[in-house]
Amino acid sequence: MGGLILRNISARPFRTVGLITVVAILSFSLVAGSLLVLSLENGADNVEERLGADIMLVPRGSGYEAEAVLIKGEPTAFYMDRSVVDGLDGIKGISEVATQFYLATVSDSDCCDFPVQVIAFDPDSDFTVMPWIEESKSGGIGPGELVVGSNIDITEGGKVKIFGAEYQVAAKLSRSGTGLDTSLYMTQETMKVIAKDASQRGYLLTAADGIDTRISVVLIRAEPGYDPNAIAEDINFSGLNVDVIKSDAVVAGLTQQMGHLVGYIKVFEVMLWILAVVVLGVLFSVSINERKKEFAIFRMMGATRIKLLSLVFAESSVISIAGALIGVLMALLFVIPFSNSIGSSLGLPYLVPPLSSILFLVLLSVSVSFAIGPLTAMWSARRIGRSEAHSAFMEGN
Repeated sequence: MGGLILRNISARPFRTVGLITVVAILSFSLVAGSLLVLSLENGADNVEERLGADIMLVPRGSGYEAEAVLIKGEPTAFYMDRSVVDGLDGIKGISEVATQFYLATVSDSDCCDFPVQVIAFDPDSDFTVMPWIEESKSGGIGPGELVVGSNIDITEGGKVKIFGAEYQVAAKLSRSGTGLDTSLYMTQETMKVIAKDASQRGYLLTAADGIDTRISVVLIRAEPGYDPNAIAEDINFSGLNVDVIKSDAVVAGLTQQMGHLVGYIKVFEVMLWILAVVVLGVLFSVSINERKKEFAIFRMMGATRIKLLSLVFAESSVISIAGALIGVLMALLFVIPFSNSIGSSLGLPYLVPPLSSILFLVLLSVSVSFAIGPLTAMWSARRIGRSEAHSAFMEGN
């Protein structure tokens, strides 16, 4: 039986290749489209988690730039006086406050082929970066050490070169699918050292002179039971010259942006599946009609209708499994290795789901794609199975 199936498949190479191609397209569209959707949703969920704060305060007019740093990784710098922190004293519901200082874009470094965002933070008061650092390293971050995002390249000695000087990497953060993957984190003291080294090498970083008196971002965590929206309203009415960014609003905005894209992907997948099923049905129907004489001979040799249907089912199963595996492989090679490029081109947080989710998706795709081929083949073959042998033989002549 197995030899007969393989001979029948190889005897019609053009038909076989056509059927495998259609099934491969089905499988590719399911895996690639689902991976894109899952990665976008995963990235959006990770934004709020990685941000770690309920509210961000940035200088008035810098709200868009701040979100671009977080979501797209577009390096920028903006500053306000540290006195903003003192202005929060009378606002109820604030549990923790942390500050960060953004240094102007660093493009002259050996760590990467793109500009990076340099961020100084206070390890003693920080509640946003330290939890992620502790995943990779215990004991915090020391003088002269850096914490780098997942997209930053590290030398074999575990260092990063900035403005011609090398600095030890204390930890590399896990991938987040956000702009934080292209950021460098350090203490304020380390940033002062970097600014001094840059100055000695002819780089003028005027912003670095204000590390002690200025900040870029204030991160706020609300006390349990307090509504971050109410705290944000109190800050807006406090007279502070800041833009208030709520983390849930950022995620909601991302979800709205992704909603349109996800909708287009799903509509495209549905249309492609409908077209592919129709094409498979037509191809199997034409193929079976061409084989009427062959089936008639089998019938006259004693083959039952069930035997003929089993033969068609087995052939279509082999073709379908081959097409499904090819489609899955192509989708994985297209989506996963180029995830960084896809995320950058979309301008949205993009984080490939864990291996368990990918394996489940692959199994689902192979199962569905495998089922479509035999089902359409059996539907096309049902008429032949009911035909009388002599009649089918005469039609085949």
